[in-house]
Amino acid sequence: MIGPLLLAGVAGLAELVGALLAITPLRVSHRAILYLFGMSGGYMLTWSVADLIPLLVLHDPSLVLWTLVGYFGLYVIENLFASHAHPTHAEELHGHALVDSWGGHPAVISPAACWAAIVGLAIHGFLDGAAIVASFAIHPQVGALVFLAVFLHKVPEGSSLTSVLGAARQGPRVLVTAIGSALMTMLGGVAAWATKGIEPRGAYLLLALSAGTFLFIGASNLIPATQKGESRGLVVAVLAGAVLFIGVRALVQAAGVRG
Repeated sequence: MIGPLLLAGVAGLAELVGALLAITPLRVSHRAILYLFGMSGGYMLTWSVADLIPLLVLHDPSLVLWTLVGYFGLYVIENLFASHAHPTHAEELHGHALVDSWGGHPAVISPAACWAAIVGLAIHGFLDGAAIVASFAIHPQVGALVFLAVFLHKVPEGSSLTSVLGAARQGPRVLVTAIGSALMTMLGGVAAWATKGIEPRGAYLLLALSAGTFLFIGASNLIPATQKGESRGLVVAVLAGAVLFIGVRALVQAAGVRG
């Protein structure tokens, strides 16, 4: 069980890397993160709809209700507590509180909305880590696919954390907050590991909740972030993410991973 714990730690570190990339002065990092938004969104959406939700339905159709709880739970956190930012120039830029690109504009959101969004990210991070460990308890093949889905969106999530703090003029706290958020992902993995004695249904419930949050982030955050007309290549990135999932699933199955 140590392996899944280490993978939860890797996922947390990926978020820290994303936060640090977003504060580098290189414009290439901004463009690379946008492409990663698209690829991550395509991967997570395809993974949720084509693989994870059918798995949950096969095990117990009622688990879909918990997927909806995860989806709408993150929706509520984002839209009730988060805020849209307005830049100081004439051109209006609405900054999504959880996932968006600020493009260097001097936008501002309230500190209260900023920290509410950070709390939402922390809760999601906790579920990410727990989902990795719980999914390996169900089957190593499921765990491998869940880990990759989490890992791919952690870098964009880290950059989003930096964007939210920067928009609220809380930039000096980026490093400490990013470390804390990464630790929440690791803590989620530890919590799932510590409760490994619970019945298997508990692992499925946790996976269903996570599936809802993954579906929301992929379909409502990451893919919309590519629909700003910045590059037609972003469309290719989204489709590449979907193809990537299909390829990864085929490789995992061909490797003959056994529980």
